[in-house]
Amino acid sequence: MQYGLLRNRLSQSLDSQKQAVSQELSLGGSDDYANLVIVSDDVHRLIHASAAETLADYLRLLALEKPMIAKVNRLREKLNLSQIL
Repeated sequence: MQYGLLRNRLSQSLDSQKQAVSQELSLGGSDDYANLVIVSDDVHRLIHASAAETLADYLRLLALEKPMIAKVNRLREKLNLSQIL
């Protein structure tokens, strides 16, 4: 199944949530359902953020606890991005 088609199907069923690819296609990930993680739009932006100011804004907005930050960091690591905190 193509990523775009899968993405559209998930988007239709999830009003305020967004899916993130656990490992980017360009980094060897796949568009399989098992490679998707459902996150909110704000968490998706935090996962992909690289600017210090953007990271600080989303951390303040989301007020994530340590276990949640650890989960975000595992996803950032798969994207070759630095860990938060």
